[in-house]
Order: sequence, then C-alpha cells, then structure tokens
Amino acid sequence: PTYGQAAYGVVDDGVLAESEETDEPVPIASLAKTITALAVLKQKPLKPGEQGPMITLTEADEALYREYIVKSGTVIQVKAGVQISQYQALQAMLMPSANNISDTLAIWAFGSVEAYTEYANNMLKELGISETTIADASGYSSQTKSTAADMVKIGLLYMQNPVLQEIALQPKATIPF
Repeated sequence: PTYGQAAYGVVDDGVLAESEETDEPVPIASLAKTITALAVLKQKPLKPGEQGPMITLTEADEALYREYIVKSGTVIQVKAGVQISQYQALQAMLMPSANNISDTLAIWAFGSVEAYTEYANNMLKELGISETTIADASGYSSQTKSTAADMVKIGLLYMQNPVLQEIALQPKATIPF
C-alpha cells in the first residue's frame, strides 16, 4: 500500500510477502487478543471439544466492565457470581472482541495483567516474533504494537491451534452472562 503496512502469509509457508514499510511497529488494537488467546492456551491448554475449568466472575470483573465502558471500549456485560468456562471466555473475548474479558482471562490465567504481559512478551520472543510488544491483554493500550509481518505470523499460529480455529469458524456463541 502507499500508506501503512501489509503482509501476506499461508499456514504451510509462513510470511510470503510484506511491504517495505514493515519495520516500524504500530498499535494493533484488538489484534492483541489473538496473542492473549495463544498465551492463555499455552498456560492452560484445551483440546477441541473441551470446555476447560470454570471461571467465577467477581466484583473485580464487574469493575473491569465499567472501566471499559467509561473508556468506550468493546465489552460484554458481566455479573459477579456467574460462572463461565475457559472456552466460553475465549469465545467472549474473540467473537465480539470484549476488552473486559481479555483482562479477566489474563488475570485468571496469570494472576495479573502485568504477569500476563511479561509472559506474552517472553512467549513471543521464544517464537521468534521480535517486533511485537504487549502492554495489555486487550490491545486497548496504544503501547501494544506490532508489524504486519509479525501479525501474519501470529495469525498463522492462531489458525494452527485447533481450539482457536474452531472459535474462528463459529458464526455465534451462547455465553451465560
């Protein structure tokens, strides 16, 4: 393109082409949720068809919901005491792109968003994805940055995960909020 970055890849072949302007990481917004999903599943693996452990939503999760409402983020309303499975939380984070559920999952899997960001940045380095920096779980932060080529690599990893591929192909989900 004449402006911005572009890259193209295929699951079996990796990144095949990228524009010349791919060396400067830029904010990636909700694309960060693909990294959150990969990190959560690396920390707490699921197999296709599994729901995984139940997550009991808390007052802190309600506070995250309200926080993202104030910031005009994308959210799913939650209620303390409701239980959802790990799989349902992944659906809620990925399908409607709920920022609050991104944080809820990161805190559930890693203990805090800060511990998640440390884990995710190390995971990406181990995977050879060097131009991506994770500053939060949802991508709301403009400090969460990547390049087009790195995002293609991350997208390929996402689609190689059978649980995430299954979610990507779903037209709708039922989540008990």
